[in-house]
Amino acid sequence: KKAEEDKRRAEEEAAQKKAEEDKRKAEEKRRAEEEAAQKKAEEDKRRAEEEAAQKKAEEDKRKAEEKRRAEEEAAQKKAEEDKRRAEEEAAQKKAEEEKRRAEEEEAAQKKAEEEKRKAEEEAAQKKAEEDKRRAEEEAAQKKAEEEKRRAEEEAAQKKAEEDKRKAEEEAAQKKAEEEKRRAEEEAAQKKAEEDKRRAEEEAAQAKKAAEDKKEGEGTPRSGRGLSRSGSGVRGRGTGRGRGGGVIR
Repeated sequence: KKAEEDKRRAEEEAAQKKAEEDKRKAEEKRRAEEEAAQKKAEEDKRRAEEEAAQKKAEEDKRKAEEKRRAEEEAAQKKAEEDKRRAEEEAAQKKAEEEKRRAEEEEAAQKKAEEEKRKAEEEAAQKKAEEDKRRAEEEAAQKKAEEEKRRAEEEAAQKKAEEDKRKAEEEAAQKKAEEEKRRAEEEAAQKKAEEDKRRAEEEAAQAKKAAEDKKEGEGTPRSGRGLSRSGSGVRGRGTGRGRGGGVIR
């Protein structure tokens, strides 16, 4: 029993110690969490205050910039308006001065134009008379030049026609001479070919005659060589009857 009682007490003490330890740890954890939460809250508050301060500074800067721009625009508009009014006044004064001068100039111009018109009429009359005289002289000169040009053109045309005729005659003569030369060359070539052909025929005929003569020595064979020789030569188709007939 005593041992059981000691064991029970030991277990109760152990349980009490454990409970106290757990309570202490829980308290420490709570405190740590509270401190962390407080630090986070303070950090969030600091950041919020910084952001608010930054936003306020930016807003103040924006408003100051807008105010500056508005003041600049107002000053610029006032300056432009003052400039416009000054320009209008200056333009009005200038217009009045120009009008006065224009009226004076117009009166002077009318007088000068009248004098100029009279002088021009006199000058035009003199010029017309001079132009008429020159035109008559130029017309006479042009007529003489035209007649001279036509005469020169006719002479040049006649010369060109004569040159053309001579050139055509020379060309025709050269052509005729060339054709004559070619015809003579062709005739000479044909003659040479004909002479060559005849010489070949005569050589062949002589050769044939010599062969026939060798065959016919001793006993004649009814003029066999004669007819063979004649028919052989005529069979070449000369159409002229040359080289045929009796072998001599």
